[in-house]
Amino acid sequence: MRAVLIGQKLKKAGGIQQRVLPKGDVLFPVKVINFTLWAVMLQCGGESQSIRDVKAGTTGNWEIMNRPQDKKIKNIKFKIKEMLFLTLSKAKKEPLDMKNVKSIGVLLFNVGLGDVIVATGIFRELKKHGYQVSVFVDAKSAFLFERNMNVENVIVVKRKGIIDNYKELYFDLLIDLYSRVDEHFNIRYLSVITKIKHRYCIGFDVKNTKVYNDNIIPASKEIHLTDAYASLLNHIGIHDADLSYDIYLPEEEKTQAKGFLAPYAHNRIVAFNPYASNDTRSFTSQQIDELLRLLQKNDDVIVIIIGEKNKIADIEERERVIKNPFESFWGAAAMVAYSDMVISVETSIVHLANALDKELVSVYSSEKFGGYESNFLFAPHYDKAVQLIAPNGAARNMNIDVVFSYVKIFLNSK
Repeated sequence: MRAVLIGQKLKKAGGIQQRVLPKGDVLFPVKVINFTLWAVMLQCGGESQSIRDVKAGTTGNWEIMNRPQDKKIKNIKFKIKEMLFLTLSKAKKEPLDMKNVKSIGVLLFNVGLGDVIVATGIFRELKKHGYQVSVFVDAKSAFLFERNMNVENVIVVKRKGIIDNYKELYFDLLIDLYSRVDEHFNIRYLSVITKIKHRYCIGFDVKNTKVYNDNIIPASKEIHLTDAYASLLNHIGIHDADLSYDIYLPEEEKTQAKGFLAPYAHNRIVAFNPYASNDTRSFTSQQIDELLRLLQKNDDVIVIIIGEKNKIADIEERERVIKNPFESFWGAAAMVAYSDMVISVETSIVHLANALDKELVSVYSSEKFGGYESNFLFAPHYDKAVQLIAPNGAARNMNIDVVFSYVKIFLNSK
């Protein structure tokens, strides 16, 4: 098992410093797992209050009072599953030799659409270098690969790591991009890695090294995902990789969007995505209203509100402000494709704008993701983008006048 340090330009062969991890991981035998669970529960204060209340038939307000305790119990369960997977797995001892690799499976499930878009350059580079590429994704992300000719097989990972016909699958190399995030990710990825027949497995800053041949370890937490991916590809012999993003819009959605926007051919189109997947990264109703009023002062600007239908439902349409009538992700993507600029708090739209090379003003909320600062890891990462960091880690604290000042720079330049 080797660890590779990335992110530092060293005056050594290949520019990559390597160090060897201590051999062997400390594992608990299966026969002591029950004892371990009992001991850890005692350390956490025994049974959670919620469990005791349910047994007594008096739940009261335990749902609110004991969430931290229940979270501890959940983490214990993850740890036990982890011990089982690792105990029943053989340690990887064979050094990675890419001469033996023809088929590669990339693990990319339990993540958002934006994460998938950022990884698309990997598939293109692997295909360009002659590898047979498959990707493991959630059902919700599979549609992104319907027209991607760089991927031969799309394998859907269902809940609890269930994969149809998994016994028929074999890969020379598995690449794990996301198990580092937290215990839940770790368990889901371990369950797939230990289930799928393969020869080699490498990962990006993985938690448990036993089932991996190599582990790519960043020298800094302030990196962009594509930096990590470039180092990973460099490690398997693909140098100077082009990791620009790919997106393949369906012709039907492009035609619909083009027809919808035809009456505004002489206007400037601004695609506005005010809501993210959680409240912390979303604008408030007041902020949305304020930004729309500022945009309306520009007579030639048409604003198209994009986002999930239920989230944008309460936004009132007004003069030159229209909600996207097409509900699918591809419908929103087509609107972005025909827009002149994008304003977004949601990273999937940010990365989509990158793939389509659109002018962008984005607002980030300083979340941690697997120990990494999301402002760096998921940054827009292209020349036409402006990235604004919201104060105190929440988009609701962002001054809309500041946002509009950057929008205005674009509007005044056209």
